[in-house]
Amino acid sequence: MTLSLFIRTVLVGLVLACFSLLFRTELEWSQWVQLNGQSTWDKPMQLISWTGEWFWVTLGISALLAWRFRLGIWALAIFALESGFAQSLKRIIQAPRPAGLGAWTLRPIEGETFQHHLAMPSGHTASTVLALYFLASHPAFQKKPLQIGLGLWALAVAYSRMYLGQHSLDDVLGGALLGLFMCWVFEQRHQPRVKRWVDA
Repeated sequence: MTLSLFIRTVLVGLVLACFSLLFRTELEWSQWVQLNGQSTWDKPMQLISWTGEWFWVTLGISALLAWRFRLGIWALAIFALESGFAQSLKRIIQAPRPAGLGAWTLRPIEGETFQHHLAMPSGHTASTVLALYFLASHPAFQKKPLQIGLGLWALAVAYSRMYLGQHSLDDVLGGALLGLFMCWVFEQRHQPRVKRWVDA
């Protein structure tokens, strides 16, 4: 798999997040991020998180249909597979969210309802990484600043989930790794035959 600048940007973010665990536990980092948020950032963070909702991710991937119909079909199929995989893992792992852990009193955020269950992996993070991977493959997004920007967008969605108290650090790491895994599945197992079918 040739690592695009988008993938490398996401990986750098994940490596830094893992490195931070040398100084605090994942729960301590999650608590610090959530409690140290500022009201002026609440709405922007909600908006960033909102871009990871399945509806908007599906809509964004569907836009590929206007560029290359067959590639768009494959992207939607991979996204559906990733979503099903994420939901299955949530139900198998049964990890509580920060509100369900009760490790700290969450900072109230206007318009935010704290969920309690099915935390691992973060579906928003996984979906965003996968969707932006397909967007980063578009010829219009091959310039370095755009590739890096898309990678930072994926990391921002992951951060927003912690900021809003919906996930802890291990949840978003799991989500990002799931998204990257699905990118690898597409690249290694399906891309050659997809390329032949798309270009037919």
